[in-house]
Order: sequence, then structure tokens, then C-alpha cells
Amino acid sequence: MELRIMNPSAPWQNLPPENVFLAVDSSGRQHGMSYLIYQHLPHLYPDRPVNIFFSLQADDRARAMLLGTVIGRGRALRDNAPEEPARLYTCLEPDDHSGRVFYSHSGFDHIDSEDIYQLKLVQPMQLPAGFEIRAIPLATPMHQGAFVARLQANDMYQISASYLQVLLQSQHVCAVGLINNGNQLVGEALWSGISDSCELNAVYIAPQWRHQGCGRLLLTQCMMYLSQRGVYNFHARLSSRSTPQMRLAADLQGQTARTMALMPSLDM
Repeated sequence: MELRIMNPSAPWQNLPPENVFLAVDSSGRQHGMSYLIYQHLPHLYPDRPVNIFFSLQADDRARAMLLGTVIGRGRALRDNAPEEPARLYTCLEPDDHSGRVFYSHSGFDHIDSEDIYQLKLVQPMQLPAGFEIRAIPLATPMHQGAFVARLQANDMYQISASYLQVLLQSQHVCAVGLINNGNQLVGEALWSGISDSCELNAVYIAPQWRHQGCGRLLLTQCMMYLSQRGVYNFHARLSSRSTPQMRLAADLQGQTARTMALMPSLDM
């Protein structure tokens, strides 16, 4: 039976119908589905600010057809900001060899990854004159909402209000800001964990303070504080495509512990 690609008649999981595609045959049987999510992430991916994620689940008959539709829709979404470099990407399990071959043969010439990095407590940097570390107030919903808003304004969208609530139940929680001249917020970091292990959940440095060592200053101060409470295993989930995150890993002598996901990518 001949396949055709169609959009659903209504939004699907808060996505507009024009970003969702179904592959169906003439009998109405569905052979696959895909959807796209447009993201503008200039802080996380300064070399490719426009990031268009897609999911594609289909049988062999529909997969190539759906991918062609996804690429076409991705190019249309990319034209929302034609002056900015973009990438179209998806996510695979690390051992999905057939998926990797499929996307490589389809022109996805970058295989990025998300990896767990083991971070080393390097020699903590001394706080320069005028700088201090302060705990971020998180006792009230208003404080928590303001913290989440600041993180998300710097592309830390993985931290939602509900996820922050989960993290705050951890044995170790370190949410701190780097302050200059008493009231200027330079950056913030969030760690959480149990026993002797903590994960870096989020970190950002304000644009005007980047490339001056402030990230390493903030993180080494956090790690020194946590080490005094029995933590010596520090890790973070980082994207190989993110220049700032790879710089962070280098600053803290990070070593890849395991790969969590492969991300075939097509530059646009």
C-alpha cells in the first residue's frame, strides 16, 4: 500500500500540528511518527545558536520518507533566523549501530554525544578582591521560581520548577552565586547528590563575565565546599557539541566516564 505523510488534526503534546508528522497507508494504518522542537540556545551553543531537535520512530518502509519530511520542515524552521547557524539533530542509544549508519548515510555528518564526565577538584582559585560566594535563597516558591528563570534565561532549560523540587530533596545541595562588588551577579551553579558523589546540574556565567576564568572560580569554590562535607566524586552530563561545556571539562580535567546518548547532527 502507498504511504503518505500527514499532520495530525490538532496539537500533539503541546506541539503545533505542522511540526508533527505521521506516515500512514491507504488503510489508515500508521507506519511511523516524527516531531520537531525548535530551540534557540545561544549561550549553550554559541557556534550553532539554532538547534532543532527531532524524534523519528518508524518501520523500514516509512523511515526514509519521514526523514525527508523532517529535513524539509527543519529547513523551514531554520529560516526563522536565517542569519544564525543552525543544526538539526536527534538522539540515539549509544549502542544503536543501525541508527548511526542510517543517519550517516542520510548526510548527518556529525555524530555528537552526551557524556558523563568525571571532574577533578583542581587547586581552588582564590577569590579576587571584590568577589564573594553566596548561597542562593531557595526557601520559598518565589525564590525557587526566580532561580529557575535565571537558569533558563541562560539556556539551562533542563531545570524546571518541578525538577528543582526533586533536587532539593538530595542529601547534598549546593546552590551558590558568584557576586562582584556586593550586588552584581556574575554566575550561578547548582550541585546535588548523595553520600560521596555530586552532580553538576547547572551552571552559567553572565555574558559580560565570560572568558575570564569565572566559571572555574565558581565551580572550584563549590567543589571545595562539598569536599569538606565528604564529597570527592564529582561528575556532570555534558554535550560534546557545546564549546562552553567542553571548556568547563578541560578546566576541571574532566575524563569521559560513559556515553549516555549519540546525537547525529546536520548543520544548516
